[in-house]
Amino acid sequence: MPVRVVLPLALLLVGLGPAQGRQVCLVDQAGLSPPALGSFYREFQTLVGPRGLELAESECEPEAIRLSLYRRAQGHDADVLGAARRESSKIAPRLEIYIDPIVELLPESHCWNTVGRAVARVAAHEVAHFFDQDQRHSEAGLLRVRFSGAQLASDDSYAFRWIPAEH
Repeated sequence: MPVRVVLPLALLLVGLGPAQGRQVCLVDQAGLSPPALGSFYREFQTLVGPRGLELAESECEPEAIRLSLYRRAQGHDADVLGAARRESSKIAPRLEIYIDPIVELLPESHCWNTVGRAVARVAAHEVAHFFDQDQRHSEAGLLRVRFSGAQLASDDSYAFRWIPAEH
């Protein structure tokens, strides 16, 4: 059974625009270990900067942003790490992260803290696309097109700061 954790984002996300009282509902279909999930929560909070973040296991509210973790992508190239899909002209509040391709990039895939941190960085990238309602990328920062395994594994979050996509 998937683990569901609701992350209320009631205030502004630093650099990502208003959260508008939305929730991010993490649905872990991949079965990350508790240490990896702990590392995920710490890094995700660091990257998106919510204030007063409360974690609670709960059913997702209908208007929640759904962030689903899967082992592999269905219908994507094998090296795709995440997806923010469009519905009509908007990016839908259903984001997907693919664990196995992330782990395959990492130099230390046996370390759960590294895995959780890397997954959070990919998740924050997809959340930024949703809040910006823009699928474009920047040359640096959170919205860059690609990250190396070393960048995803790094202890330093600076390379993942939010820089608006180039227009």
